[in-house]
Amino acid sequence: MRTLARRFAFRLSLATSTAAFVCSAQSSDSNKAMAVSLFDEATALMDQGAFAQACLKFANSNRLDPQLGVLLHLANCYEKDGQLASAWASWRDAAELAQARGDARVKVAKDRASALAAKLSKLVIEVPEDGAVEGLQIRADGALVDPALWGTPVPVNAGERVLQLSAPGKLARTVRVTVAGNAAVTTYRVEPLEDDPAQTATGGVGASPSAADPYGSPRADSGTEPGATQRTLGWVTGGLGVVGLGFGLVFELQRSSKVSDRAAVCPTGKGCSADEDARVNALNDEVSQAATLETIAFTAGGALLVGGVVLLLTAPSPRATAAQLQFAPSVSPHSAGLTAVGRW
Repeated sequence: MRTLARRFAFRLSLATSTAAFVCSAQSSDSNKAMAVSLFDEATALMDQGAFAQACLKFANSNRLDPQLGVLLHLANCYEKDGQLASAWASWRDAAELAQARGDARVKVAKDRASALAAKLSKLVIEVPEDGAVEGLQIRADGALVDPALWGTPVPVNAGERVLQLSAPGKLARTVRVTVAGNAAVTTYRVEPLEDDPAQTATGGVGASPSAADPYGSPRADSGTEPGATQRTLGWVTGGLGVVGLGFGLVFELQRSSKVSDRAAVCPTGKGCSADEDARVNALNDEVSQAATLETIAFTAGGALLVGGVVLLLTAPSPRATAAQLQFAPSVSPHSAGLTAVGRW
């Protein structure tokens, strides 16, 4: 029994380790392949002058496989597309990365960022005392604006910016602010939010700001926490993995039993009758079949178990989601709105 337990533990360890390595390698290789494909498509779009589409593909390529060269191309693309704040942020990020790696391209990135600094348009969100209600949240193009930035000129891309204002017990408001170009400073003054009659009547709390899409398109607020679906899938996948490992144990027991039966047919292996030889051969086939099924079950079960654990560990939590939505610089397409550098 101890031998069987040791065999099971060894096979479980081997299956999960192999599955984790294979899953990680396949995921990494897949991301790199997609990143290269997106980079090639973005380069072709740049040659055609389709800068907006090219920037999107460069950003996704860098997200899948972050590389200094891709980040430099992304910064250049943003600049050609007129997204100067995004370009400035990307050049600065590239300069930091290049400097950390001792890459000579740090000078190019710093020079390009410096050249853009004086051309950046800025947005100031002023919140007067009568507008600063308790729990007020302001989102700019979906990104949460930290209260420390209220009243501060923040570099943004010129053009229309979407601001969303919300607070408990108040009616949410969406406004569109046109930010002028040519280093202009545009100011938006927050007006007091109106009371929500429904919440006031029931004494309830105002709707969560996450009940509407950051870009203004409505979606149902089901109360589902971020990552709930992924966590459910993780539990299901992990459960299937456990079932697979259980089958592996069953096949191991079968294999062990067949080995014992085979040894009992003709213990010495000499002077066996024709019937005994036939029985031994038949048991050899059964042992081989059980070993094959055991290996398949352990490998598949280990892969599913590892996949389930990965899904559970990477599922976003409400706190993590809130942190990701902090108003901060980004080189992804989602930061094309309120973009700035300076880890605020």
